[in-house]
Amino acid sequence: MATNTILQSLNDSTEAAGVTSSNRRQSETFIASSAIAAGAVVSLDLSKSDNGDKALFVREAKSDDANAACPIGVAVNDADAAETVEIIIRGVVEEAKVKGDVTNVAVGDALVATGVLGKLHAIPVDEGGSATFNLQAPVAIALEATSSDGTSRVFVVCNF
Repeated sequence: MATNTILQSLNDSTEAAGVTSSNRRQSETFIASSAIAAGAVVSLDLSKSDNGDKALFVREAKSDDANAACPIGVAVNDADAAETVEIIIRGVVEEAKVKGDVTNVAVGDALVATGVLGKLHAIPVDEGGSATFNLQAPVAIALEATSSDGTSRVFVVCNF
């Protein structure tokens, strides 16, 4: 079910506003194709033969899996296969799964899906000689630095 995007108010934190206030966060409900953990970055399930199902079913994203390489957001709750799962498609997520132990994540870094199921990582750029960088669209922007493999606060950018 689609959520409304009409701005309701401009309350700030002094007025007890949170991450869901003033329509700063948007979520959509999907059906899990396989088990999904809360905080995991998810992709549309491109293995589905019907195009409508490709936009209805999700699985944990993995950059080297063609059927899980269309990331759209971060899961709010755990879900088993065939269960509904709420996905944040825009806004702040307090505990997204981030892999910062290979490439340190700094505040403001663009984060993409990794080759590790359901995790985000920073986009490394090597300007020494020929530039090498990942051309994937960012799923989120880091709101805090991390150098560990765990969870971190991110802002999901709308890709859906």
